[in-house]
Amino acid sequence: MPIFDGVYCLLSPSLSPARRTDLQPILDLNDALPAAAQSTRLTHVVTNTPHFDGAHSVKDGVKAVSDRWVDRNVIMGKLQLEQY
Repeated sequence: MPIFDGVYCLLSPSLSPARRTDLQPILDLNDALPAAAQSTRLTHVVTNTPHFDGAHSVKDGVKAVSDRWVDRNVIMGKLQLEQY
């Protein structure tokens, strides 16, 4: 089963362009789907700060996760709790 099955994510502009470039193929290969900040499907925002551009437009219930969370999921081979 793909690691990010059912995850609709947005890469925050607070991440460096290089880090976004590194993360996108990892997310794509593991079935994460892109979503806009205003999307009702958005489940996760990958960010390095809770005060990223557009945070005010993200719906309640969307999880803010770090880029390291993405790395950890891949290392562990399964979806990890967002707090990690």
